[in-house]
Amino acid sequence: KSEEEQDDVVITKGVFVLSKKTKFTDDYKLISILGEGAFGTVGKCENLNSEAIRAVKMLAKDNLTKDDLLDIARETEIVKNLDHPNILKMYE
Repeated sequence: KSEEEQDDVVITKGVFVLSKKTKFTDDYKLISILGEGAFGTVGKCENLNSEAIRAVKMLAKDNLTKDDLLDIARETEIVKNLDHPNILKMYE
């Protein structure tokens, strides 16, 4: 479908996955690395069930302080509640 023909997908807070008992590699295949940031690496991945392409933020947990963990928790809470066409949607 062209961009104009695509149906809008509505993602509600109820769709957000709060916790998982599986490993990342059980559900996703890492395709490439997109970049690196303060807390880790961002990669392009494919959901093995839906074949949807997603971005994944992989945290380097070894060097995180308690304040870093609080910052990440705040960022997660803020981003999962945002709904704007110019901001990536957080699923899990």
